[in-house]
Amino acid sequence: MLALSIGILALFAACDDDDGDGGTTTPDATRTEETSVPVSTSTVFPDNGFQFEINEVGLGDDGWVALRNYTDEPASLLGLFLCQPPNCVALPDEEVPPETVAYVAVAGGEDLDNVVVTDADVTLAPADGEIALFSEDDTSDSEKIRSYLQWGSDPHEGTTVAIEAGLWIEGSYAPTSDAAIRLFRSEEGLWLFE
Repeated sequence: MLALSIGILALFAACDDDDGDGGTTTPDATRTEETSVPVSTSTVFPDNGFQFEINEVGLGDDGWVALRNYTDEPASLLGLFLCQPPNCVALPDEEVPPETVAYVAVAGGEDLDNVVVTDADVTLAPADGEIALFSEDDTSDSEKIRSYLQWGSDPHEGTTVAIEAGLWIEGSYAPTSDAAIRLFRSEEGLWLFE
């Protein structure tokens, strides 16, 4: 017990060096660097995309895809691709704040906030379609798909890859109609249309 007490006092004395005016000196910069924690790199996710989900799709010629950062950290879209297999649109190096939606617009996206891509080369037909988020533009790799939605019918080009990744259930699709204007996820996680 005595040895432990002496050790603690020695450690305390080493950290509390009197500078002669009644105060204590701050540890030198070298010591601070040696004990500092590395800066977080949470805003750099160039290749995984697990921070984003497709949570809403506007249908038609002025359609859009909403990508929500569902984490509590900012996340970059860099290195991600919005795809309708086999075609993909590369997403820009845009940081999306936590719990915030970024929009990829088929046209100009005039009525949307936080539009990161306009004139995206995707087709969002009301009656039938699919959309996926990948971490590469290889739409055949089930390890690279991050989010998926198909609506109106089953299957589509990317259905098998989404099933292999565990993102979709075989034979399922979001309900829709020829007159639908958007698909959205309910609080219970079900896909609905209006």
